[in-house]
Amino acid sequence: MPIKGFGDRATRIEPAPQPLGALALPDVTRWLGVRLSDVETGLNLDFSLGTRLEDLPEGRDAAILRAMIADRGAFLRYLQLLLSDPETAAQAFLNASRAGAARAAFGSFGEVPLLEAMVRALSGEGSALADVERLVTRLEGACDDTGAALIPPEFLTLWASFRSLRPTSTRPNRKAARR
Repeated sequence: MPIKGFGDRATRIEPAPQPLGALALPDVTRWLGVRLSDVETGLNLDFSLGTRLEDLPEGRDAAILRAMIADRGAFLRYLQLLLSDPETAAQAFLNASRAGAARAAFGSFGEVPLLEAMVRALSGEGSALADVERLVTRLEGACDDTGAALIPPEFLTLWASFRSLRPTSTRPNRKAARR
């Protein structure tokens, strides 16, 4: 049945679940791209629409993480990002952007060696190390396209030392802290 006032060219979408097609897990998002077109005038209106997601596929979060961290280099860059303070991370992103194409996902944090960043995080309140713990737990056993472990064994050896030293208090909920 056409929507009143729009003739027979309109498409009515009933308030029921609508299949959106087959998507790769990392592409499942609450944001939908919408294009409204007026055939008569040729006018197009493009916008995004935030929706409520229900019944998310199992493994979606893991698939998104794996899409971002596909090899050891990406793991180490992501780790440096987790361990850096927000100002350093923002500066690294800006520097990498100037170098073009975000220089392989934020470029080099070479100015701050990984061990130094981990020791600095250990002396803080521990939230960065809790983030590292979650990352290591989620990627444990994951391999890159060649079959090599994503997490370098040398890092796991180092991490074992930090794991035993890190604060045991739970990390505050970021959403609750913003309220």
